[in-house]
Amino acid sequence: MRNFYSQKFNLDYSAISTKTEDHRAKRITAYMNMVDDIVNEKFKTFKEDLIHKKEVLKDFIDILPNTSTIKSNLQNFLNQPNLNST
Repeated sequence: MRNFYSQKFNLDYSAISTKTEDHRAKRITAYMNMVDDIVNEKFKTFKEDLIHKKEVLKDFIDILPNTSTIKSNLQNFLNQPNLNST
């Protein structure tokens, strides 16, 4: 799995041999660290897109439930007359 995702996201990959002491724990730790790196990078990109692209923010608002206070606050934010359109 780590090899597959390392290739998919262009990350460095070094195999952990079954001959390595405590190889299962090291493989699991390496996989979890890789997932953390991928999620952090994707979240960083998402935040940057939210700042620079109004459509991304609108798409995000659309997926929130109608009962969400975050959704209503973001819609109010978008409806402000002094908000620069991007």
